[in-house]
Amino acid sequence: MQSRKKTVVINPRTYQSFVGPQHTQFHSVRKGLEEERAALRGLIRAVGHTPVLFEDFSAQTTPSRQACLDALDSADVCIFLLGPSYGHVFPETGQSATHDEWVAAKTAGKPRWVYRKLGVTFENAQQDFLDQVGTSLADRIRRAGVVKNSAALTSSSSREHAIVGISVAQPRFDAPQHGELVEVRLHKSGQVSLRATLPRDNMGSILDQDALSQQVTSLLRFSGALDLIHNERIVVAIGVSNPQMTQVDRFNPHQSRTRAYLSAC
Repeated sequence: MQSRKKTVVINPRTYQSFVGPQHTQFHSVRKGLEEERAALRGLIRAVGHTPVLFEDFSAQTTPSRQACLDALDSADVCIFLLGPSYGHVFPETGQSATHDEWVAAKTAGKPRWVYRKLGVTFENAQQDFLDQVGTSLADRIRRAGVVKNSAALTSSSSREHAIVGISVAQPRFDAPQHGELVEVRLHKSGQVSLRATLPRDNMGSILDQDALSQQVTSLLRFSGALDLIHNERIVVAIGVSNPQMTQVDRFNPHQSRTRAYLSAC
């Protein structure tokens, strides 16, 4: 099957690119990024895609700023290239064009990549914007306040998702253990997956309805604190990875069970 070419749209404030066999949109400020902008057309064509710059919208009846925002609908991945200048602040939003486009892409659930120019001094507003958009998944997890400072975080990524593994303490084998968050996975589609252990004791993992309700509530709050999902409607799916080895029972955090029976969940 022949893949369809991507279209790259370049707008003056940051470079925002949508990667994959789809449309790609770039936004950048000319000031301080002249050389980078000049090189973009050739770079995008070299990888088999069609570059579209912000200037290409100027002949349309729709204002170019609005046309660029409208073009987000057909994009799949956003790449922002940030230079030293924040740009003109629009009174309607109190933000620059690029900042508006970032918000629009985030609200639409578009995957976003951020690149910054090195060796330059950023304006205060641009530095604030960079701090906002450049926060890593691991940093977001730390800031959410759920993971202990002593817990080690291990980051990895692929073309499909970014993963942060969270180390957990290893208590005595016979000590009851509450369920703990062990992994956060951010998919390029915008989906967020959380993996956590169930409560357990020396007899194995326990599916306790009351404990599960509390754990799911805690994980949903944590997911919200990550500030990654901004869609009006979301779907929550919950699964048990190994139901054959999970026992439906009551969890006692103070005492392990003396007997248990495996049951299908």
